Amino acid sequence: MKKQFTKQKTKFKKTIKCFLILLMFGSLKTFSQAGAAIKFDGAGDFVNLGSSLTTSLNGGNSITIEAWVNTTTNSGNHGPIVGNYNTNNNGVLSFLLRRENGHHVFWVGNGTIYPTVSLNTSTLNVWIHLACVWNGTTATVYVNGVPTASTAPALTAMQNNSNTSVYIGSAPLLNEHFNGMIDEVRIWNVARTRCQINTFKNCEIPNNAPGLLANYHFNQGIANGNNTAVTTLTDATSSVITGTLAGITLTGTASNWVAPGGVVSGSITAIAGPSYSATSLSVCSGNTISLTSTGATSFTWSPAITNNVAFTPTASAGYTITNTNSVTSCSNTAVANVTVNSLPTVSASTTNTLICVGQTATLTASGTSATYTWNTSATGNSISVSPSVTTNYTVTGTGLNNCTNKIVITQSVSLCTGINQAQNTIDEVSVFPNPSSTNITVKTNQEIQIISIYNSLGALVQTERSNTFSVEQLASGLYILNIKTENGTSIVRFIKE
Repeated sequence: MKKQFTKQKTKFKKTIKCFLILLMFGSLKTFSQAGAAIKFDGAGDFVNLGSSLTTSLNGGNSITIEAWVNTTTNSGNHGPIVGNYNTNNNGVLSFLLRRENGHHVFWVGNGTIYPTVSLNTSTLNVWIHLACVWNGTTATVYVNGVPTASTAPALTAMQNNSNTSVYIGSAPLLNEHFNGMIDEVRIWNVARTRCQINTFKNCEIPNNAPGLLANYHFNQGIANGNNTAVTTLTDATSSVITGTLAGITLTGTASNWVAPGGVVSGSITAIAGPSYSATSLSVCSGNTISLTSTGATSFTWSPAITNNVAFTPTASAGYTITNTNSVTSCSNTAVANVTVNSLPTVSASTTNTLICVGQTATLTASGTSATYTWNTSATGNSISVSPSVTTNYTVTGTGLNNCTNKIVITQSVSLCTGINQAQNTIDEVSVFPNPSSTNITVKTNQEIQIISIYNSLGALVQTERSNTFSVEQLASGLYILNIKTENGTSIVRFIKE
């Protein structure tokens, strides 16, 4: 018996030890976790926001109510989430969002109340985002960012002269109570768009925003701890519409501050909306450019191009981008003005189409360019060259708009084999017409003995003894005439067209 008791005592000590270790490394973390929502037990606990909200909404023609809810039960007809409905006199109801069986219903009134009933969306034990919007014409219920119901209430403005209080989680006088968790309640006096709702529903709007009357994060107390001293709900806006907790036990897990909530506490990162920042771009004619937009799931350009893919515009034009984000339903439109700049004109010439090895030619560029750069690294519109073989030279012209164009000129070079230049040359010699496609005449003050015609490679292709002769049989190109007289020789270049 003593042995058995000893074993049990040892087992008990091990159990206590494990419990203490668990408490140190696990349970203490849970007990110290900050609150992120309020758990309502459906038995009469609520938060009273006072009457300033309904007073400020009097005569208004738009409203948006947002809340994250986690419903524990759908039994019982009515589970008020937030609103000023707390009397059988429906004429004083300005707005109300509540669960009715498996539906979520948005009420708005001006003496007569008008309901907008969602689809059967009250799923149990799951966080759901609700947004109810009335824009002065249409009332819409959004569930998780998706519109599930719309109506057209017959009212133009909200009225509530009774200054009735707004309650979260209950309509105390009517004995209607919400059973479940509520987080991130926002009340606006503007009609939020679907894009705005989806962009910010999964985060906390930190403080103020245009039209935001009240903003409750529920980030108070210790989750499931002793919170008997935390009896108010803080409004994050500058309105400071503080809520007073009533009937909430503030200990345990049934009627207390709890965690986690509908959104991550402290999270202010919103889903990025579609964007396009560039408004004007320039490109040189014939060059490519790419237009890029971000933050969306679909991109449509007009004229039709592909987002972030290079294309070659042929003329200056405005390109309109329409972006859509399927996650948030956000869309926007922007125009990118693309200017296509013309290229400068560039031409080039040489003082001698054909030179002999060792000779020099001058290459000259012209056109509409502001500056010229040669592939020899030289700059300026003229350069001198003395190549040993036939060479292509490229000149690039740059215009005032920084667009460039280029042209290639060929400088032909010959070894001039078979062309013997005498020491004594003829005083006066000319060839006309030059160029010519038919006949030419050689004029000189000496009697011509023989005229030898060489091609650009230095090969003899024709001889003549008369000063006028036909060149029709020659191919087009540059030729050298070696003109021999009794007093010497002279070389003249001739172009056959």
